[in-house]
Amino acid sequence: MKDFLKAVVQTISGGVPGLVTGIVDKYVTGMDPQKRASMEAEILAASRKHEVDLIAKATEAQVAFNQRIADMEGTAKDLKGFPVIGPLLIGVRGMLRPAVIIFTILLDYQVFSGAWASAPDGEALYTSRVFWLINLLVFGFIFGERGLQNVLPWLERYRAAKNGGNSS
Repeated sequence: MKDFLKAVVQTISGGVPGLVTGIVDKYVTGMDPQKRASMEAEILAASRKHEVDLIAKATEAQVAFNQRIADMEGTAKDLKGFPVIGPLLIGVRGMLRPAVIIFTILLDYQVFSGAWASAPDGEALYTSRVFWLINLLVFGFIFGERGLQNVLPWLERYRAAKNGGNSS
């Protein structure tokens, strides 16, 4: 159990404490144990400070990137400056996602109710790759990666059952 906890701590800390102890053990000999521990602590503190600085710089870079995107693309607030077309564009922009979702739900209803039985190439529409691609893209966009991770295993089992064990 002790080795397991040591491995967990090393993984979480990036292995820096073990590295520092190894370097101090190898290259610093004949030193008072208190001075040795003090030196290890100073090296670890410097390493942690470096990590914090790197995280702060990464955060600053992300904020600068987001600001650059907002400056280049503009925001919805910028559209308000156009008298008639601005509010219209804001409205269309806000209605686009619900419209696509409603279209996809209607498509699913038509396919699963049997109203649209086959695709133009004669294939059953519910087995069509395009049908599933549309669904995965739209609902993946709505629910994100976690939604897809929850649905894809079920979809694979469903397709395997439909195809008699062959999911391709």
